[in-house]
Amino acid sequence: MTIKKRIAISNILMIMAPIVSTIIIVSCTLFVIYLHLIHANDLSFVNVEDFNVTSHAMVEVLEERIEAKDPSVLDNLDTSLEKAGLSLVIFEEEDIIFHHGRIPEKFINASKAIGSLSESSSSITIENENLYSEKFVAEDKEYTVFIYGLFSGNTYERYERIMLIIVMILLLTVILSICITNRILVKFIFSHIENPLKLLVNGVEELKKGNLEYHIEYTYRDEFYPVFLNFNQMAMRLRESVEEKKAEEEKARMLMTALSHDLRSPLTSIKAYVEGLLDGVAYTKEAQIRYILTIKRKTEELESIVSRILSYSRMDSKEYQREEKVMRLDIFLSSLFEEIGEDYKERGMEIILETTPALLSFDGFEMKEMITNIADNSLKYKKGEKCTFIIRLEKMDGCIYLSFSDNGPGVKGEDLERIFDLFYRANQARDDRKNGSGIGLAVVKRTVERMKGRIWAENIPSGGLRIIMRFRDGGEDAEHSDN
Repeated sequence: MTIKKRIAISNILMIMAPIVSTIIIVSCTLFVIYLHLIHANDLSFVNVEDFNVTSHAMVEVLEERIEAKDPSVLDNLDTSLEKAGLSLVIFEEEDIIFHHGRIPEKFINASKAIGSLSESSSSITIENENLYSEKFVAEDKEYTVFIYGLFSGNTYERYERIMLIIVMILLLTVILSICITNRILVKFIFSHIENPLKLLVNGVEELKKGNLEYHIEYTYRDEFYPVFLNFNQMAMRLRESVEEKKAEEEKARMLMTALSHDLRSPLTSIKAYVEGLLDGVAYTKEAQIRYILTIKRKTEELESIVSRILSYSRMDSKEYQREEKVMRLDIFLSSLFEEIGEDYKERGMEIILETTPALLSFDGFEMKEMITNIADNSLKYKKGEKCTFIIRLEKMDGCIYLSFSDNGPGVKGEDLERIFDLFYRANQARDDRKNGSGIGLAVVKRTVERMKGRIWAENIPSGGLRIIMRFRDGGEDAEHSDN
């Protein structure tokens, strides 16, 4: 449940809870009053006048019934008097013909004394006790009726006090209900805000301690869910960033180690040959030329190593600008090997070029660098004095395939996917550091990926290694395009 829904429910309950509790209390109070009234054993007269009027009416009814000689005049009288909470005594002359309840003797004596002075009716009230007496003559007989009642105190004043108490109870109940409801609802809402905040604070503390593996489990689909989702993603990306930084640092360390080794070897050779020249070891013209050519070759080797390092590192530079444009790749390859083919031939590599017209968007310098890196790699690992290097350009299924095949030692199957990793050498022959630092193919892979292409390697069944690049076709009809 979302916090928005919880707040809406809380607002409704904040209104409904006091109303419901008030209705319940009022209903219970009214029910108690109702039970009190229907089970009351008195008339609940408000004043003496009401009692006297009622008593007089009862006497008139009795007088009419007696004059009419109604035999049922006294039937069910007990029940009526019991329900009304009254006591009644009827004298016929001096004899009691009906008696219900108890009338204090003092009231009867006082009433007779007063009645001797009055020929009709009289009333005596002492505190909450009242006695009404009345005489009448029926069939030449004198009847005297005494009606006695106790006031129960159910006066307007008492009910006013009761109502005042009820109102006070209602007010206290409403206030208490609001306070309790507010406390419950605040806990109902705040707990679902406080707990997620605690989880978030704990998560931040864990990250601050360096625990980048920390993951917050939060299953409620409320407003905090995307916060924790983003927190976990942030922690994951932070962990990946740290791991990448460590990998880069390790890579830099490996690069320095490789460079220190790879640069030391040609530098040592150059130093040795220079010292030989200075010491006069090469005293003939031919020996001096041989020494100088060796120094030149070692210098070119140093230049090649530095060039590849610069190529690899500049790819991460934001200032690096590629001069990419759509060109005929087949024409570019032909021109390139007209330029450098003779040099590779002198170094023992026979190059075979098989192309088909193809348009591709690429940077000429990067393409030249990729191809020479692959060619140099094949040349370094040739099995004999000479090697064959086949370059094939073809188009299939809307893609351009550029492959490079040699007849070298090949690579073990499990190492094929790793030969493009920085500093990786797949087998013992390729692990010879005199053959390079393991940077060339890593530069090639990064360049292909920058061109939105794919590169992989496979062994040739007859022997050797084939490196394949795949790019999206750069044009519809390359044969009729301009150079």
